[in-house]
Amino acid sequence: MGIPDPGSSPRPNQLLAGLSGEERDRIQPLLRTVRLRRGQAIYHPGEPIRFVYFPLTVILSLVGILHDGKTAEIGIIGNEGMVGLPALFGIGFTSFQIIVQIPGTAQRLPVSALRQATSRAGLLNLVLLQYSQAFFNQVAQGLLCNRHHAVAQRLAAWLLMIRDRVDTDRLPLTQEFLGYMLGVGRPSVTIAEGTFAEAGLVRHTRGAITIVNRAGLEAAACECYFTVRDDYQHLEASRRRME
Repeated sequence: MGIPDPGSSPRPNQLLAGLSGEERDRIQPLLRTVRLRRGQAIYHPGEPIRFVYFPLTVILSLVGILHDGKTAEIGIIGNEGMVGLPALFGIGFTSFQIIVQIPGTAQRLPVSALRQATSRAGLLNLVLLQYSQAFFNQVAQGLLCNRHHAVAQRLAAWLLMIRDRVDTDRLPLTQEFLGYMLGVGRPSVTIAEGTFAEAGLVRHTRGAITIVNRAGLEAAACECYFTVRDDYQHLEASRRRME
């Protein structure tokens, strides 16, 4: 489920940071910081959810898997959110897989503690419900994106979404993993990434992609990136008004 990490992270989880001081003090002793490895699956379809995770530096993906082994990413979760939303609604399992895109740290909370914390009046329940709606919007926008936009547009949007959740332009991602996330073959990713490299938007090195020209990459992305980004910005603004 994760390797305990006694160190602290300079990137707070935004949902936890939005709580009142009293609520943070109440929930903090129940949280355990863990380090998650690249490619690690923290949830499998149909298995019980024992913990929820509040990402700090780790980036996680909600991935759908078909019987024939085909996959596609359904949603991205970074320090703006929480992994384990079914538990918030009293559902003890997930139908999807959650895997680590970019390794890092998260704060882990037992489901029993989450249910106890959200049963009390306070900001935590409202903050998590608002995030649930924003994440649902991200998933819904992704369905439109996959249906109507080209691989290159989707790749640009996806890289930007990842970049918004980390502190560096260098993203430790392989073409194979990109294809896995986008639900396309590696050749499609290679062609799209090659086009971006020729235009001076990204630079590819072994095991990593570096964003060189963010403005150019935004111009290459579909509207879905901006729709999802604006949703989360509205969520953050709403949360700040409640503080």
